[in-house]
Amino acid sequence: MYFAKGNDPRLLNIQQQLEISEFVRKDNLSSSLLVYNPLEALKKITAWKQNLPWIKPFYAIKSSPCMELIRDFAGKGAGMDCASKHEIEVSLNAGVLPKDIVYSNPIKN
Repeated sequence: MYFAKGNDPRLLNIQQQLEISEFVRKDNLSSSLLVYNPLEALKKITAWKQNLPWIKPFYAIKSSPCMELIRDFAGKGAGMDCASKHEIEVSLNAGVLPKDIVYSNPIKN
């Protein structure tokens, strides 16, 4: 199993592989699995803000609605890109200010 985070070629250690394999075995009805590494995610958003300080990052919740990731990114000043009322509610519950939410659903009423 590989630790997928962009172009990082590192492998998961044996313990991590066993934990993920056991989770998948127990929950075989799930259609997807996210291995979230908060240190790497925060490193990425910090690098973004250092190298592109004039561009505010917005996280597209629809790509992965992981509450821990949303809270971590919001805590670092990222906005949220929402495509539904539910995603807006998730953002607000995670502490994102309304001014930092972009509604980007192409079908608007």
